[in-house]
Amino acid sequence: TKYPGMREITQQWASFRDNKATVVGIGSVFKLARENGWVRPQVDTSGLFGPTGGRDDWPEPIPLPNALPRVDPFDEELLPVALRGWVMDTAHRMQCPPDYPAVGALVGLSSLIGARAVIQPKARDDWQVVPNLWGAVVGRPGVKKSPALGEALKPLHRLQANEFELHKAAHEAWELDCKVMAMQSDANERKAKGIAGKDPTAARALLEPVDTPAEPTARRFIVNDATVEKLGELMQQNPWSTLSYRDELYGLLTGLDKQGQEGSRAFYLQSYDGNQGYTFDRIGRGTVHIPRVCLAMIGGIQPGRIQEYVRGAVAGGSADDGLLQRFGLTVWPDTKGEFAHVDQWPDTPAKQTAWAVFERLAGLLPASDTEPTVWRFDDAAQDIFV
Repeated sequence: TKYPGMREITQQWASFRDNKATVVGIGSVFKLARENGWVRPQVDTSGLFGPTGGRDDWPEPIPLPNALPRVDPFDEELLPVALRGWVMDTAHRMQCPPDYPAVGALVGLSSLIGARAVIQPKARDDWQVVPNLWGAVVGRPGVKKSPALGEALKPLHRLQANEFELHKAAHEAWELDCKVMAMQSDANERKAKGIAGKDPTAARALLEPVDTPAEPTARRFIVNDATVEKLGELMQQNPWSTLSYRDELYGLLTGLDKQGQEGSRAFYLQSYDGNQGYTFDRIGRGTVHIPRVCLAMIGGIQPGRIQEYVRGAVAGGSADDGLLQRFGLTVWPDTKGEFAHVDQWPDTPAKQTAWAVFERLAGLLPASDTEPTVWRFDDAAQDIFV
């Protein structure tokens, strides 16, 4: 062998130095040991994978803990009586949590009130609150978030369809008026040419411009996908309120996080308050002033995406500006594991009662063209508020 005795092995070992060039690795140690007759001992593993000795008294497996706490079931008593039957019937027929249509209905109704009526909570202070709501429904794909919101917003869609029909008729009449005025201006111009030499004053009077009626605009009850600039134009025509319905809120939230969207983000933040003006100054569009920015918002989002966005929003970064916190009506209900097939007629009386609320609030008028109606608490409600 290379090291015939202990003396040679000791000398060799002492010759090694603890530096990068001569350091001895564990592999070299095992190699030297094997060269001098060392044999790796065999480990007895028979007891590790052997039979259990006939044991059949193992306990039942314990379910893995769920990291999410249990969500209390929806309490229908929280809803106004006029909406209760319709919302619960919708949830039953669709087999979805009633939280979804309930939030959709409340946000939709808040958009009809908008800034037309404000609440003055304190008895003597002039502090006013606009009953404007933002809501979000959270759930995995397939739990019927979108169908539930679509059903809850059907009254708004019907109001919008009726408004478009009325606007179409009004716009056609306006176009005819414009044509008549154009022909009248042409006739006056020809008449003025004939009398200009004899009666310049009368000719001048004939050439005075005719007041053209303002082009009629349609009230927008609901907006789906619009740029901030276009949304500003729509809100200039609808200064008291409108509803932004986004089937997928994640795209809007992440879009507002991108660099260069700081102005858009500020617009949405201000639109929640509902009682402040906003002015766009653009080279192409010019100056667009909105006397009152009031925008209600509703949409759906998946749990994974909302968790990801919440972590970023509460970490103290640029997203921690209160935008996410404005979604005060956010629900993430527990869903049932089983599905029951329900095929029955809707509760028509309950539906008619609820839809009548939408129609009544759609006709709500402010105190004046520029001032909202102010609602105050009575004495009993004031005590509860305090």
